Amino acid sequence: VQAIVSELAPRNAQATYQAAFSIVFDMKDAVGPAIGTWLYAVSTALPWGTGVIASIVASGALAVATRRHEAGQNAKSENS
Repeated sequence: VQAIVSELAPRNAQATYQAAFSIVFDMKDAVGPAIGTWLYAVSTALPWGTGVIASIVASGALAVATRRHEAGQNAKSENS
């Protein structure tokens, strides 16, 4: 997480991004089991289905952000 924040976050907002990641991880530990239990109570396949979709969306968003960041870095190095 620290590597992602230091690479992708704006320099003046890295502490804010790091705090946001910390809060999300704390919420994951507290809220995640409750939501998972509720989803499992609704349907045994629902937690797996939502997890797969959430993982695909998150990995796609991270890939897009990484490519944009790398393109910006390459443009800066070509202009120098």
